[in-house]
Amino acid sequence: MMNRRDFIKNSALVAVALQAPVLRGATAFAPAPHPGPPATAAAERRLGVIFGFNAPPGYFSSAAARAEVGHMAGLGVRWCTVAPTVLPDAAVDEDDLSAIFDLLHARGIRTQLRPILGTPGIHGRAMVWFPSDRERLPGRISRHRADWFAGFADRTHRYARLARQSGCSGYGFAGEHDRMVGENDLWKNVLAAARSEFKGPIDSCHTPVVDILAELRRRPDHWFYDLDALTVSFFRPGADQPGATAGAMAEKFAREWVPYYRNVAEAFGKPVRFGECGCPSSTGGAVTLATGGLDAAGYAPAEQQNYLEAVCRAFSPEPWWRGLDWWTWEAQQRDRTPVRKDPAGDRDFALRGKPAAGTFQVWTQKLS
Repeated sequence: MMNRRDFIKNSALVAVALQAPVLRGATAFAPAPHPGPPATAAAERRLGVIFGFNAPPGYFSSAAARAEVGHMAGLGVRWCTVAPTVLPDAAVDEDDLSAIFDLLHARGIRTQLRPILGTPGIHGRAMVWFPSDRERLPGRISRHRADWFAGFADRTHRYARLARQSGCSGYGFAGEHDRMVGENDLWKNVLAAARSEFKGPIDSCHTPVVDILAELRRRPDHWFYDLDALTVSFFRPGADQPGATAGAMAEKFAREWVPYYRNVAEAFGKPVRFGECGCPSSTGGAVTLATGGLDAAGYAPAEQQNYLEAVCRAFSPEPWWRGLDWWTWEAQQRDRTPVRKDPAGDRDFALRGKPAAGTFQVWTQKLS
């Protein structure tokens, strides 16, 4: 088996609910068998897009979703991470998801399923946290974490099975549950649930809140090492003021972040990819990496375009870097008024229809 340093040398040769959500349509779903994903899928370089986050029920089988797949194919998108949001009080229809996978595959687009476990409130999955399980008083045992992970494992069985049946090339079983990363054994149980259903590459994505390098160095049996690939969110400021060029942003990334992620790749010894990477098309978007709180900001597509160019320019010379998934292809937020204040264009993270899409197309060709 290739060790971690050998991988770095050779890779140039070769991404809240306590209860498990319910999936509708399981009885009717009977897909044709698909071959498993290639063994090298996790190690391939790729530029992909994230699709469907926060979409309403029924979206993936809608004419609007089919049109988006057509736009992807027209741009030459080769990888798509389908990211349905799973809430405790809302079911996700298996038939909807299988239909969109069939359509993506028919257009030559390879896929990963990454179900996003959402929360009913505004705090989001990154804030999920429970006190450590223990017997607080005689006979009164706290099992909040164990119960939460049990529900997570049950959900993972369902979605990993769907990924296998749908012919996905990858599966992502966790996204941004950053405050629970330290539960090593419980995460290993969830990963075992995923592997019992899906035989292809499996990864997990976390935000910069988690110091990935420190986690890898902290314990040699860390559950991260059991993954086939490590996907990390890359939302790092590319500039100190609005209007920076792609070259200036690339220099900033090379100076401030390439060494860190190079060390992550050396410690991990397997593929490392930016599972989420994005920048809003707004004035100062590359500085703040946020759409909120920018009331004075206008539509600035060059800011987004330069950010994507800079990330690819800074990291593509690194043999360990396996590419990125852009956040996001389209925007599904229910109320998008804050990003629609400029009639020139929406200042959100969406790629489709903006100049950054052309840059994405160019780098898709370069990294293939």
